Amino acid sequence: MKSIARLTALAALLIATLAPHARAATSGNVAYITNFGAGSGDPLAPPAVPGSSIFVNALTGVPVPDGGTYTTADSALTVTVTNLSLASLDAGGVGALAGFDTVILYEVCEIGGHPASMAAVNAYLIGGNGKVLIFDSDRCSGFGGFPPAADYSGLVFPFTASTPGPEGAAGSYTNVQASTLTTGLAIGPIPGDAVGDANNFVTFNPNWCGSITAENVLGNVGFVEAYARTPNGGLVIYEGEDYWFTFGPAPHLRQVFDLMLEQSFNPDGLPCALPASGISLAPPTQTVLTGTPATVVATVVDANDVGQSGVTVTFTVVSGPNAAATGSAVTDGSGNASFTITSGTGGTDVIHASFDDILGNTHFSNDVSVIFNTPPVALCRNLTLPAGANACSAVPGSVDDGSFDPDGDPITLVQAPPGPFSLGTTSVTLTVTDSRGASSSCQATVTVIDTTAPAISCVQSVNPSGSNIPPAHKTNEDGFYLVSASDACGAATITFGGLTLANGETIKLTQSPGRTGVTFVNTMGPLAIKHFDVGPGDPVITATDGAGNTTTATCLVPPPPK
Repeated sequence: MKSIARLTALAALLIATLAPHARAATSGNVAYITNFGAGSGDPLAPPAVPGSSIFVNALTGVPVPDGGTYTTADSALTVTVTNLSLASLDAGGVGALAGFDTVILYEVCEIGGHPASMAAVNAYLIGGNGKVLIFDSDRCSGFGGFPPAADYSGLVFPFTASTPGPEGAAGSYTNVQASTLTTGLAIGPIPGDAVGDANNFVTFNPNWCGSITAENVLGNVGFVEAYARTPNGGLVIYEGEDYWFTFGPAPHLRQVFDLMLEQSFNPDGLPCALPASGISLAPPTQTVLTGTPATVVATVVDANDVGQSGVTVTFTVVSGPNAAATGSAVTDGSGNASFTITSGTGGTDVIHASFDDILGNTHFSNDVSVIFNTPPVALCRNLTLPAGANACSAVPGSVDDGSFDPDGDPITLVQAPPGPFSLGTTSVTLTVTDSRGASSSCQATVTVIDTTAPAISCVQSVNPSGSNIPPAHKTNEDGFYLVSASDACGAATITFGGLTLANGETIKLTQSPGRTGVTFVNTMGPLAIKHFDVGPGDPVITATDGAGNTTTATCLVPPPPK
């Protein structure tokens, strides 16, 4: 069975290697580690030592053989359990955990004397490979010749514990933080000696988060369940309730165990609302403009999440533009103390807070970040643009003239109004915003000019109805022409020989016998007759728009009389 299970683990590792983003949401393949007895399949239970199976001692009373399976009470999850000795872990390092998504350390009191195994567990967590479930209670107490209290000082997140041993004492939960680890659990008495004999958790490491608080028979109030996570998604859960001297299945302990087993990781979704160090700093990150004050708030609580007043909190800027700056404040009735800092230059301050307890232990908070953001610089240029050929407007390019962000943040530019712009001058505002939300603006002008000459035509026509041309001037050589002009930006003035024509006017051109010029007769409006000595060329008509752009056209002169 063991060889089959190991092949299964190696196959799972191969699949994970080929598909690095595929990861089980929760436990599936469990490495079960003890340093006494027969492991998960041990049929004995205390006081018939060794009693090394958590399944016999606290969950179902039925051993799980090496490579066998366990199903949670709600039938939501079934896992494969494979025994792994400390000796194998010492020899194989983190490679011995390959393919396992969960590692159970059951009463492994001797782990402090196995630095190679501790290093393997650390590497497993740091690599984000899965969950480590630490069960630490009666056996790890030094009571009655049992091994001494487990030494977890070498764990990536170290801790110690208050260890009463198998006293058979009752106890109660005093605080339960709502999460997927505590579904269905509540403050109040807990059956049996699960809590009275519990190894309560003690640490000043801010990475640990309290889950369940209780008071054991020694009067220690601390966490009987806590968790921490590594940046890559590794999750470690500490559970200090009595999972050894229980004398058979305990439904409460099975409920707690099943919640731990079903807990997902990477991401785990746990809130970490109660840091084990007793001090937290908020907000996790904030962004303010340079020269603007930023305030962080430290909260000091006890293990039951009750704010502690009168505690002197020290704030330290670990790095950033204000590196090494410090400050202090005393917590108020809610356990809160604040610290305000300002920077005239851009950058990110990393800040933590701390306090000393009555025993001289220093408790550190989580780190928070204050980003001092320098606004972007908006630079504008004026634009002069030609109007379009078919419309008296223009769509400009950007009026940006090299806007930038001093911090190097990406910027976006918004130009209002965006256009198109009509003939004339329009005021434009360019707003530059960086990726952190700071902005600045500049003003520019967009001037649209008319550079397109009007269109003009002279098309041979017929004698218009109602013409007031005197009969004496009607010869066979008369030529009638319709003259018109258009301009995208307005009206155009049509001129011919010093006279102004109406747009769309019909004119009459006559080549008189014996003369070299052209007689022009305006057929619209008042009669106007003028003789032009223009030489052999045809008459030139000019159209001029309001911007002074001109276009010329010629009208063909009738042939001379025969």
